[in-house]
Amino acid sequence: MLSSFVLLFIANALIELAIATFLIGWIRRATEAVCLLTCLAANLFTYPIAYLAWEYSLASFSIIEAMVFIIETMIYRWTARCRWRDAVILSGATNLVTLFIGLWVSG
Repeated sequence: MLSSFVLLFIANALIELAIATFLIGWIRRATEAVCLLTCLAANLFTYPIAYLAWEYSLASFSIIEAMVFIIETMIYRWTARCRWRDAVILSGATNLVTLFIGLWVSG
């Protein structure tokens, strides 16, 4: 379980960092470094909780994803000091891509 957690966390963080880097142009109030560090911090906070909630069947997949989206949106908004709209776009884009990759890989 621990090895799959670490591998999946690294893959998720790298994918979300790549997407965040691509979308940085929308975030006008934060520097690129702040936004990327925020993305990494958001993953460090939400990924373990989501992984454990899924592993121990504490909530449905859609509820877990919705909570991750909401929490990461708030983290982007408050930490990177970007507008709510930008935080929603950044969180939505990063989470949608990793969601679709996860669904595609799991078959």
